[in-house]
Amino acid sequence: MSIFNNEEMTRLRDDVQTLQKQVHDLREVLDKVCEHLTPPCTPSPSEAEASPAMVENGSDPETVPNAEERQTTETAVPQSPLSDGKVADALQALAGKMESLGEKIDTAAYQEKIIRDMHQELVQLKKGLIEDLKKDYLADILSICERMGDTDRHIQPDAPDYDAQKAKRLVTNTYLYIRDHLADEYSVEYFEPSAGESYDPKAHRAIRVVETDEIDKGGTVAECIAGGFRNCETNRVLRQARIAVYRKKA
Repeated sequence: MSIFNNEEMTRLRDDVQTLQKQVHDLREVLDKVCEHLTPPCTPSPSEAEASPAMVENGSDPETVPNAEERQTTETAVPQSPLSDGKVADALQALAGKMESLGEKIDTAAYQEKIIRDMHQELVQLKKGLIEDLKKDYLADILSICERMGDTDRHIQPDAPDYDAQKAKRLVTNTYLYIRDHLADEYSVEYFEPSAGESYDPKAHRAIRVVETDEIDKGGTVAECIAGGFRNCETNRVLRQARIAVYRKKA
């Protein structure tokens, strides 16, 4: 994940290419300057004297250019079009741009590192939160499972003293315990629509239709088959109640 968008990355890439071109151009200029400033080779003593051929031809040694004069004449080159001051200014400007680009790259690398570190911390934090949530829910599920296991062990239909009414009370008590636990720990309450209430599609789920000739009963609850659950703090329905609804005959 990069802290720069596409436009910023393109601009940064263009800056690098521009600086590379400036470095290349500056190197060419410096190479030319170095060529102009390179000292010529020092002539040997024999070259500084008059050649035998010139003596034989009757040339006056005094009129023959000496080594210093020949060196000046032969090595004279035009002056460089760039002065030392212009080269220094170009180098200074280039150094400033390179420093600015270096700061941008360092800042980008530092920010990238911070983002990576924060992302890793958030991942670890998320894992910890999920584990904590699972731990609480798991503890509740285990508690309910233990309660239902105790109820199951106490109901023995094959026992000589089996009492159906007692078994029914055990199941009812376990069911009420679960409902109370949901209300106390999660603010989730059980609701059960009564017959005659108006049908509410948000809170009711009609799974059966009962036709009726009575006009007033059309669109009302005929029977609650199973209750629903809602958050008592927000009144949000978490599970619709399953009902039978009246419908007027055509």
